[in-house]
Amino acid sequence: MLTCGNGFPLAVALSGANVNDHLLLPTLLDRVRPLRGRAGRPRHRITTLIADKGYDYPSVYSELRQRRITGYIA
Repeated sequence: MLTCGNGFPLAVALSGANVNDHLLLPTLLDRVRPLRGRAGRPRHRITTLIADKGYDYPSVYSELRQRRITGYIA
């Protein structure tokens, strides 16, 4: 599950229990829809991602770099 800073769910993906979290990250990022509610154009992309140690893989860093997302991984 990918949420915003307030805990509002932005995207959900289901997988088996033995699938690593970092393998589902591209799927979750692709499923995020534009946020609505504020005046003006809706936001279309994520700018920052905060994740736990389960996402500390070189493939995650390269995926975030390609999408121009700043990643903070513990």
